[in-house]
Amino acid sequence: MDRQDTSTPRWLALALVAGLLGPAAAAAAGRPARSVLVLHSYHQGLPWVDRINDGVESVLGRQKRRDLHLLFAYLDSKRLQPAAAFALHRGYLKARLAHTRVAAVLVADNNALRFALDYRDELFPHVPIVFCGVNNYTPALLRGSATVTGVVEHADHRATIALMRAVHPTRTHLLIVSDATPTSDAIRAELARCNCDRDLRIETLIGASLDEIEQKLASLGPASMVYLTPLNRDRAGRYVDGEAVMAVVRRAHTVPVYSSWDFYLRGGIVGGVLVSPYRQGRTAAGLLEQILDGRPVAELPVVSPRVDAPTFDYAQLSRFHLSRDELPEGSVVVDAPPSFYLRHRTSILAALALASLAALLLLWRLVVQWRQHRRLQSLHDELALEQERLVQLNTNYLAEQDRRFAAERIRHQLQAAIDQSDQLIAILDHERRVEYANVALMRACSAIKPADDAPTANPRAGTSPLLEALLDEPTWAEVLERGCWQGRRRVACPLEPSSSWEAQIVASAFAGIDERRLVTVTIRDISREVALQAELAHAEQLQAIGSLTSGIAHDVGNVLTPILMLGRELRQVAEDSAREPLDEIIAAAERGRQLARNLMSLGRGGGWREAEPTRAAEPINEARRLLRRSLPEGVSLECELEACDALVRADPLQLHQIVMNLGANAVHAMRDGGGTLRIALTTVTSEERAEAPEGAKEAKDTKPTAERLRLEVADTGCGMTHAVQARIFDPYFTTKPPGEGTGLGLANVHNIVVQLSGSIAIDSEPGVGTTFRVELPVVGRAALSMSGSRPLTQIPEAHPVATQSAAAGSESPAAGSESPAADSESAAVDSESPAADSESAAALRVLLVDDDASVLRALERLLTRDGYRVETAEGGHEALALLEQIPVDLVLSDLTMPELDGVELLTRIRERWPTLPTIIASARHDIAESIDLDVPRIAKPIELSDLRRVISEALL
Repeated sequence: MDRQDTSTPRWLALALVAGLLGPAAAAAAGRPARSVLVLHSYHQGLPWVDRINDGVESVLGRQKRRDLHLLFAYLDSKRLQPAAAFALHRGYLKARLAHTRVAAVLVADNNALRFALDYRDELFPHVPIVFCGVNNYTPALLRGSATVTGVVEHADHRATIALMRAVHPTRTHLLIVSDATPTSDAIRAELARCNCDRDLRIETLIGASLDEIEQKLASLGPASMVYLTPLNRDRAGRYVDGEAVMAVVRRAHTVPVYSSWDFYLRGGIVGGVLVSPYRQGRTAAGLLEQILDGRPVAELPVVSPRVDAPTFDYAQLSRFHLSRDELPEGSVVVDAPPSFYLRHRTSILAALALASLAALLLLWRLVVQWRQHRRLQSLHDELALEQERLVQLNTNYLAEQDRRFAAERIRHQLQAAIDQSDQLIAILDHERRVEYANVALMRACSAIKPADDAPTANPRAGTSPLLEALLDEPTWAEVLERGCWQGRRRVACPLEPSSSWEAQIVASAFAGIDERRLVTVTIRDISREVALQAELAHAEQLQAIGSLTSGIAHDVGNVLTPILMLGRELRQVAEDSAREPLDEIIAAAERGRQLARNLMSLGRGGGWREAEPTRAAEPINEARRLLRRSLPEGVSLECELEACDALVRADPLQLHQIVMNLGANAVHAMRDGGGTLRIALTTVTSEERAEAPEGAKEAKDTKPTAERLRLEVADTGCGMTHAVQARIFDPYFTTKPPGEGTGLGLANVHNIVVQLSGSIAIDSEPGVGTTFRVELPVVGRAALSMSGSRPLTQIPEAHPVATQSAAAGSESPAAGSESPAADSESAAVDSESPAADSESAAALRVLLVDDDASVLRALERLLTRDGYRVETAEGGHEALALLEQIPVDLVLSDLTMPELDGVELLTRIRERWPTLPTIIASARHDIAESIDLDVPRIAKPIELSDLRRVISEALL
């Protein structure tokens, strides 16, 4: 160990004693208990360390902050190895801080920061740390701590080297002198990255001793220059003293030496873009002062102070014969000799003082003469001004008379305009007494009471009960406090107390001519606007419901397509014993298809297709049969169908759906207490309709006809209140518990009745029961057999296939027993159709495109049976890929598909294969009809006969 290392323990022992006695002495002297630990990586006396201390004390020293006590500690990691310095000072600081509580820690350079983070929990837990002089900074150095911030040391090596090239353009050799520490390695790496000057040859001298550095500098020629980094140890691990380094630099007479650290300034370097340890310490102390004053550390990010302008040593500039003109603009030169002004400052100031005194004497003389002349001139001007003032007074008097006349005219015009307004306008004083009211307000409040002290010149002044009701005490207090108020109030109409209207009120306070506080009140009737807004909101809600309903109908159509197609195919090959359940399945699917069409009609607000005259008794009788099967225990069914021969223009499934929805709601109303469900079918005349029960609610009615068919569905259940009756036909409104109702049944019934030009009425009383009366126009009478006039209990139950046949547009049979035969014939016709078309279809290839795999399988099966060669694709992109690979004769595509829908797919097919026949299928009739494509369309669920017809038309 060299001499300096052996002296370190003695110095450390003295510092330990001073540290232990320092807080006690400070306490004895009455110093505050808040202490700040300033921890340096290096030893005291090093220029870098001393300059940092100067910057810290300029902010936190006793002259600035008497409430703080600075404790300095030095790790001496230049002369000691960092590990040894850490171990030695750990115990030292633990003993020193045992009786001293530090409020914050300021660390200088990387080793001190690492030491503070390593032993923070042991030495000063939960204490904020501020660092300075830390180079090669990354956020990882803070180890995720949120109570550490500071100042980064960043030497601009590139700027200094560029400065050297600018000052010495003829020198092309650069020697970089550095030690073998990690910091110097990082500096060299940065210099290597920023060297873009190909004319500059760079040489490095790493870890050399002082003798080697001096020999190297002496050997350099006139084309060389030196960049000096901080030197701590040579390659043998020996400590390098800073003063010795500067002595070597001063002896390098022929080579200019530059650096980026200002502690080398005045030590032999010419200059550089310098990092200031003083500013490092001062900036870090400023951050720490904010923390001590209560600001959170998280609000103080790590900062990097700006780099100073290029700084030069005047002595070295003279040594290398450099003038100020050769330096960059804004350069700072230290230790320059004083200027001529500074050398002769006293003489110059004395001469200026004498000259100023003489000038003042001359000026005083001129001022006296000027004042005398000015006095005479002012007397003359005053006389002229007095004459002008008299003239102006006369002019002002005439102008005031004109202004008052114009103001009075404008006031009358404004009052006339306000009186013609339909808004209620008043001016009130601070006690809510009416100062002014326009004609509209006088007409609305004809009972304005005159105030006791109201001026007789204002016949409209007084008090108004209406205004006092609109502007109650709390509201009036708010108007006077804030100066303005606006809001809405519902009040009784002054002229018609039985009605009310929505009023929008705006009150604004202002100061009158006599400085009294007045309030302008404007009242506007916005009842119509509120009603229109409510109607608009309701229309938007119905539009959203329609979009949702149309989407549901599309999905239902996709589900029913394979059921109907495959069910009819299976019925053709099934045995007689299996046909009846298959008929039930097909009939149920047909009703589901009609339900989907009803939902689509409800969603888009359109009408049903034109229906043929239908005997209403048949679908109603089938619905009665289905309801009887589903009745719960305690509920009985009574049926009276008297008008069995009445014909109405309606689809049988529409009538079936009306009865099923009304009957299901009636059964639900009697689910808990039991009761009787009654279904009656009669005909009524216009005179009998005039005797409808009082209080019945009609959803829609048309002009009365000579005879109408009345369907009554009554129950003895819980009944409905008037509030429920008012919304009973709204889509998605239901009184059933969640999961038991959708709110679409009665809305669908209402939609069907409206489209059939009929009416529906409600007669309900809570606790008694509910009766729905549906009336439809009678369009004729059907011929009945002898058994056709029997009452309901004797009418044979209709076969479900009869309903399916009626839905398909065929004539209803006279009796339900004929339906199976008709279906057998239809099945026979269907079974013959494939054979008839198989020869023409054998050579044709059809591409089916649908995102529903079940629909694809059903269509593929039926078309294959008809003799077509079928290709399938589950999306638009897959279909286009198949068309590029194989030729097809026809494309049948769904309309609504993800990613690439049917419209876009057919558009691309038209562009790529203009002559290829295409068909579009969809359950969304509203969308399918609105697309701008000249292609055949087919509705889902797909009927096989319709599919064959559309394919034949497309291939023509």
